[in-house]
Amino acid sequence: MMQTTVIILYAVLSLVTLAAYGRDKVASTRGAWRTRESTLLWLAAAGGFAGAIIGTQIFKHKTRKLAFRVIPWLAAVVHLAAWVLIKRG
Repeated sequence: MMQTTVIILYAVLSLVTLAAYGRDKVASTRGAWRTRESTLLWLAAAGGFAGAIIGTQIFKHKTRKLAFRVIPWLAAVVHLAAWVLIKRG
């Protein structure tokens, strides 16, 4: 039960992060209000790393910035490692 809840939480965070990347991309092309880079990176680090990785690829957004290429993947590794450690008990 707890595992299912956590998976749903990851999915929701990823969808929120993906939407944030999409919204920021549209804003960047229109010269509108932008989402802070730190907010996008924190969303990835908090568990929305899948949405960040997918959003970077789909929207071709933030692809030149090293932090946006590294932090989502690093977050994925850290979260996976935490799950392995939790499962080992």
